[in-house]
Amino acid sequence: MKCASLVNINQKSLRHFVWIMVILASAYTACQRKPPEPPGYRILGQWGGPGSEAGRLSEPQGLAVDKKGNLYVAEAGNNRVQVFSPDGRSLFVFGKPGDGPGEFQKPLDVAIDADQGRVYVVDFALDRVQVFSREGKYLFGWGKSGTKPGEFLSPTGIAVNRQGHVYVVEFYGHRVQEFSHEGRFLSQWGGEGSADGQLMYPVRVTVGPADAIYVVDTHNYRLQKFDNKGRFIFKYDKHGNAPGYMDDPVGLGFDAKGRWHIADSANYRVQMITPEGQFLAEWKLPDVPAERLQSPAAVAVSDGRVLYVSDVANHRIYKLAITGIDH
Repeated sequence: MKCASLVNINQKSLRHFVWIMVILASAYTACQRKPPEPPGYRILGQWGGPGSEAGRLSEPQGLAVDKKGNLYVAEAGNNRVQVFSPDGRSLFVFGKPGDGPGEFQKPLDVAIDADQGRVYVVDFALDRVQVFSREGKYLFGWGKSGTKPGEFLSPTGIAVNRQGHVYVVEFYGHRVQEFSHEGRFLSQWGGEGSADGQLMYPVRVTVGPADAIYVVDTHNYRLQKFDNKGRFIFKYDKHGNAPGYMDDPVGLGFDAKGRWHIADSANYRVQMITPEGQFLAEWKLPDVPAERLQSPAAVAVSDGRVLYVSDVANHRIYKLAITGIDH
């Protein structure tokens, strides 16, 4: 009996010891686990530099990311689109200077219809949209100079929604035009001015959460949100250089939490803003000529957590981690 009791005591002690070790191990793991990063940006890499060789860039403007995470860059200076892997390796280019099919004279933005497998490019000087396969094969195009439906006055931005509708903004036309994925005119809105729904030299258009249409209304120093019928919803119009304020905004993207990432060109920075308009963070480089983010021209978000920024003056692409997604 005494031996049996001793065995039971030892078994209980062993169980208690095991539980204590489990608790201590859990506590140690919790102590070692890093706290979540606050909302902000962390640089992951950069590439480019002036030139026309593969991997080099000349006046990179609009950006788009495909399903594989590859980055499409509209190069206004080289009159082409260059495609990079997520780690910055040049995969291929398409387009060349000219006014024929598949040629460019200042392409300023690119958009991807993931379902159709098509790449749309707007040409600022030729006043047209051209459509390519994902591999860069020319398919068709539309547009010419003018103010009628389907005509353009210096298009600067393009976006595609989940239904395949194509939205184009015109810098000198001060409007948004909506097309089918085949280029058939559907609607238009805007008009020159500063009232709600009017535009003044808009530079980009972006499809946001719930297929809302956001226009970067550059010379009104604001963002405007519309429903997919072109009806005005609200504006974000803080003009200045304080945190949360903008001076010549030129690009907009959305992360996994729906937060805005704004290319604030005249303030040489990118800003993170909540959908309610609350400033969270900014990213800029040291304020010296060789290092400064000279002219952010566009942004694109990949997988809801990575931000690409084009710097048109430095001919570079920056890749940033968006932190605080799980915060």
